[in-house]
Amino acid sequence: MRKFTFRYKTEPKQNYTCVTIKELEELLGKETPNSKIPKIIDLILQWKRLLLGIILIWILIYTLVYLAGLKKEIAVLRGESAGLRQDILNLQEENAGLQRKLDAKQSSEISVSKEAGDSAPLETQLNGESEDE
Repeated sequence: MRKFTFRYKTEPKQNYTCVTIKELEELLGKETPNSKIPKIIDLILQWKRLLLGIILIWILIYTLVYLAGLKKEIAVLRGESAGLRQDILNLQEENAGLQRKLDAKQSSEISVSKEAGDSAPLETQLNGESEDE
């Protein structure tokens, strides 16, 4: 019969050198782990890793959804601010148009008052007209 050298991993103290296959099968059949603790620990570690992975994925998804909501809110606020900017520009244009009309009216009143020979300022003329009425 052939002799095989084999070392059993669970019990490093035992060395199976120069043992026949039949003897080896008998020895291995008799040896069973006394405790299932290593298997239970491995199982717990696997579940622990799985649970940790699930939690991390959940946090990642929650963060992505939260950021997407913030992006939508920012877009809405930018749209509102763009609308406000447009309103401000419209008011500035309207103000400029009214200012031009006022300047034109004042210049025409000044020219009329110069033609009439009045030396009184325009403000007193305007105040005097409002008092007469």
